[in-house]
Amino acid sequence: MRGERAAKQPGTEAPQDKPVKKRRGGASWARLISKVFHADPLKCPSCGGQLQTVAYITDELAIRDILEQLGLGPPQEPRPPPAVRYVPIDDEGRELPEMVAE
Repeated sequence: MRGERAAKQPGTEAPQDKPVKKRRGGASWARLISKVFHADPLKCPSCGGQLQTVAYITDELAIRDILEQLGLGPPQEPRPPPAVRYVPIDDEGRELPEMVAE
């Protein structure tokens, strides 16, 4: 809009079209992790050198295999269901005090 307004005014020339610079998409995930955990995820914890992303793995089976090899897979035993506690209520839906057997 600004360029159009300038071009419409008498005695002014239209602005030259500049080639649009393509911005390189940064590692936004790294910036967010750094912000939350106050640690740079792209910095080697041993030597302090800069790490580079080599690949992004999106295949679910490959991810599971890698995590299992590292010992980070899901537990093999299924978890038991949560315990259910029944609470007596009256006709209006209010909780009744539990009767303790003596």
